[in-house]
Amino acid sequence: RPLCAPPVHPPLAAAVASDATRCCADKGNEWWTSSLQMPLKKGWRQWTVNSQTAGYVTSYAEDFTFLTVKGSGHMVPQYRPVPALAMFERFITDQPFDCESTEAGCKSRAHRDQEREL
Repeated sequence: RPLCAPPVHPPLAAAVASDATRCCADKGNEWWTSSLQMPLKKGWRQWTVNSQTAGYVTSYAEDFTFLTVKGSGHMVPQYRPVPALAMFERFITDQPFDCESTEAGCKSRAHRDQEREL
């Protein structure tokens, strides 16, 4: 048996930008992600934290996501710690960015895959 089991799913990737900095402007990053010509999975939509708009998210094929954090400067965790933590937690637990709670029907990719197999 191998010491490290291979991942069940391919790794996730995300590009994050703030909408309040000129250093890493969200429009330039949005242009870059769309220029990759990856198939669009789910278009531009808001994501929320505590029922407040935290930013906007676009999902592409191959589990690539472009996400903005509303009102943040260049250092997202410094300027917007609550949305930054929510974004990080959703990313590492494979939760959809545009869904706040598992009680509201939000499910990880692994859980959705299991349901499809049934």
